[in-house]
Amino acid sequence: MELNLAGKRILVTGGSGGIGSEICRILSKEGAEVIIHYGKSKSIAESVQKEITDAGGKATILGHNLSDTGSIADLKNKILETGKIDGLVNCAGIYGDADIDELTEKEWREVIDTNLTAPIFVIRHLKDIINDGGSIVNISSVMGFKPVKFGISYQASKSAMIHLTRSLAVSLAPKLRVNCVAPGYIMTEMNREGWENDHFRSKIESITPMKRWGRPEDIASVTAFLMSDASSFTTGSTFIVDGGIGI
Repeated sequence: MELNLAGKRILVTGGSGGIGSEICRILSKEGAEVIIHYGKSKSIAESVQKEITDAGGKATILGHNLSDTGSIADLKNKILETGKIDGLVNCAGIYGDADIDELTEKEWREVIDTNLTAPIFVIRHLKDIINDGGSIVNISSVMGFKPVKFGISYQASKSAMIHLTRSLAVSLAPKLRVNCVAPGYIMTEMNREGWENDHFRSKIESITPMKRWGRPEDIASVTAFLMSDASSFTTGSTFIVDGGIGI
């Protein structure tokens, strides 16, 4: 299936991260113009941009603090300087691994603000500059479905993202589609401590039916499908891309 994203302009928040950067690459390969948002990692965003433009694609970078609504408003204005967009991928996020006894108010607020509050207000500010028929994809996690002892704040934020997706799919239809992708254990920089630990890596592989960790491109390919017209009748859905670990 050719997704054919030519002519589409798509913003990816967290576009300098492991999953976000791969989403940018695949969207570009399918013909889209990509706006790479970054929070702190400007050098990585520039590297992804160069990789895309060297391959003949079109990409720009924008650095904004998404926990600040004023900065989100500025992001909107920067985008509008060159026109509207056709899609938005909410991929920016952080992880907190505390259990109930270790959880601090600071960690709770940081994770919830970054993973849930920021995407809500990004959508609120940007929904009117997404062209009719456009697509929003929120990146959640299998932990939004499958609870574990650790990472309480992270799990809460990702579970809420799934229901937020369903709610927005109703409220923004038929102008926009809103879907969600829930990755399992993916080999990214955020998860490096896990997959470089032989014991933990093997444990995850043993309980995953596909017997491997996921790769960023596993998530990016599903996201690209949801950005394309091939998914034009799909909204309010969460695509679990976890090798079966959540079964």
